[in-house]
Amino acid sequence: MNIDKLRIEDYTDKYFTRSRKVLQYNMMNPIVRAQIFLRKPGIVNGIAETVNFIKMFCPSAKILAQKDFTPYESCVPVIVFEAPAVEIIELETVYLGIISTFTTEASTKTIMNLNTIASNTLDTISQIRDMIGSRGLMYMGARHIHHGWDATISEHAFRAGCTDCSTDVGSRRNNRLGVGTIPHALENIFAFYHGAENAVVNTTRAFNTWRKETGEKCNTVALVDYNNKEISDTLSTYSVLGDDLFGIRVDTCGENVMQGASTHKDIEFRNGEARFWVDGRKIHIKPENLKYWFGNGVTISGVYSLNNAVMHVESGPSRKLKFILSSGFGNPKKVAAFVEAEEQLQTQLFDTLGVGNIYNIPELRIATMDIVSVLDEDKWVNCSKIGRSHKQNPGLAQV
Repeated sequence: MNIDKLRIEDYTDKYFTRSRKVLQYNMMNPIVRAQIFLRKPGIVNGIAETVNFIKMFCPSAKILAQKDFTPYESCVPVIVFEAPAVEIIELETVYLGIISTFTTEASTKTIMNLNTIASNTLDTISQIRDMIGSRGLMYMGARHIHHGWDATISEHAFRAGCTDCSTDVGSRRNNRLGVGTIPHALENIFAFYHGAENAVVNTTRAFNTWRKETGEKCNTVALVDYNNKEISDTLSTYSVLGDDLFGIRVDTCGENVMQGASTHKDIEFRNGEARFWVDGRKIHIKPENLKYWFGNGVTISGVYSLNNAVMHVESGPSRKLKFILSSGFGNPKKVAAFVEAEEQLQTQLFDTLGVGNIYNIPELRIATMDIVSVLDEDKWVNCSKIGRSHKQNPGLAQV
């Protein structure tokens, strides 16, 4: 794929394109500082291509970076850049895919194979589809793999049972458009202007206003984990938007424990078996599923508590607000644990899953970007989602 001829709106996750439009609609374009890191350590590559890509779309960007083919540590930034939000927000999908792909190859000393990835995608999505029945299943993994492969991988995801895809180029072969509403990056901007405590409500309200006034054909879905107050922000947003709020997406990161989630202290262990009491019912949990019930990220106990809170407010026989869960659900074992928990809890925990890492490549290095601060006149103001504040890397150099 010739990067000079790349049409960014085709290859980026749809919610970044919509975020740019929301920012322009609200005349918001602050200078932001962002960091790119990878959880699994290795040898970084794709830096030079990423820098060229960012500079092509945003010549004013100031970039600090490691050199290609140098070792990096887990969760320590390999790139930090400063740029206007409107110019940079649509670029994330492509540059993360570049870094993820080339860093995986450099770290493993192997060449990634598209045919293998496509075959693994077909197998993983088929497994998940068999488990969740007719519920929604969105492929959201474009940022994990080089953009030149997105169309082929998405085609296999659709063939195996995905209902939607996050990019236009990935959806086009299935005669669809990409889907997506609000990312954390957009919430960061609203947190800067209106306060972090109001980030979820204000971002969702602004998105809903833009959607209605411009006629954009999509639903309003709140991303509720920005403040790690998944229950509080869901209820606050629902109270403000009412029926305009189609659903919520829960994407709690691995650094955080969901609001309302139970802990291991609530488990009773007897004869090697884990037992957990829920509303007077004894739940038996397989040892290998404990990590999906408790702990960090999107967990069964956390989603169950969130569901109960919404049901209490709605006071109906079933939950009307749609639940979209993402973060780790490309793992069929996690999906199986949630589906099994639904049977025991007698509660539907989700309506749609968003899946990303579905390639069954254990050594895949996945790059992540977070906005960590915003320039206020001549001073940088910390502004990041909970659990993802700025980290230092003295090995970065200006490029």
